[in-house]
Amino acid sequence: MSKRIGVLTGGGDTPVLNATLKGIALQCEELGFELIGLMQGWAGVLKQGAYCHLASEMIDEDRGGTILQSSRTNLRASGQIGEAIENLKKLKIDALIPIGGDDTLSVGSELSNDFATTFVTKTIDNDVGSNAPEDSSVNYMQLVNYFCPGFPSAANLIAKYVRDIRTTAYSHNRIIFVEAMGRYAGWLTLASAYGYPDLILVPEIEYDPDSLAACIEKKYSQVGNLVVVVSEGITGKDGK
Repeated sequence: MSKRIGVLTGGGDTPVLNATLKGIALQCEELGFELIGLMQGWAGVLKQGAYCHLASEMIDEDRGGTILQSSRTNLRASGQIGEAIENLKKLKIDALIPIGGDDTLSVGSELSNDFATTFVTKTIDNDVGSNAPEDSSVNYMQLVNYFCPGFPSAANLIAKYVRDIRTTAYSHNRIIFVEAMGRYAGWLTLASAYGYPDLILVPEIEYDPDSLAACIEKKYSQVGNLVVVVSEGITGKDGK
């Protein structure tokens, strides 16, 4: 008897969502499974949600975004886990493949008691498990995640941006600050080192404003330009 697999993409965008979906679709076709694409993340598993029969030829793996679209719908926060379970059973879903970050994982863990669930990590921040909900039932100590799909692409791009902006800093004798995404994880900021910035500030290490100012002043006096990459989640020693 053929299995019916439900797949969805939740949360923010990365460049590899369609490529991930393509791989899943090809594997399902090889195994003779029916693949159901749940539209707009967890919103697709609710009563008013939309779905489609997802075939590999429908997916362009080189196109950004996701053919299934996405949303920030969180069934745990909205108290709609029961509705989702009921609707998935009506769709005769045997197993789930949610693609996303911490929020998507936390919802998937709630549904795993009723459906076999395989979670695919996805975040440019490379921080799955770092921002988990405090009441999550997921055992993150057992999560093996060397890097998340989406992170390598973002890492390559930020290194290129930093390398490219150096010419402006040099030509106009500027001090340029580049803010990197990542919340409280410094992976993406650290990856900018491949673009050869002068200074990098990551959230894992508190900084002292006076020491930073002195360092910038010294380096600028030596070369006349500076590129500093700053993570969006950095804090000083005062916690601010």
